Amino acid sequence: MPMIWGGLTGPAVHWTVGPSRIEIVQKRPFQRDKHHVFQPGQIERFETLECPAMESDSTWRVTIVGRDSRRFDTRHFGPRKTADAFRERIESLFNS
Repeated sequence: MPMIWGGLTGPAVHWTVGPSRIEIVQKRPFQRDKHHVFQPGQIERFETLECPAMESDSTWRVTIVGRDSRRFDTRHFGPRKTADAFRERIESLFNS
C-alpha cells in the first residue's frame, strides 16, 4: 500500500535547461505546482550521486546544489555513465 500511495501523491518533476537558465517544476496531486528557476550565480555545483540498492546494482542521479544549499534531484538513472552524461549535457547547455 505505501508504494501505491507514494505513486499517487509523489512529485512529478520536469527540468527545462537552456543557456543561463534551469527551470524545475514539481507537480503533486492535490497541491500547487512549485517552480524553481536557477541562473548562473545561484548554482554552487552539479553532482552525480549514488543511490544504493539493497538487492541489485546501485542507480545514480544528478543533483543541483544552489548557493542557498537547496538541492534538486533528477530521476534515478541506471549506470553512473548515463547520469554523468546527463550532468555534462546540463552543464554544457546551462553554461553556453
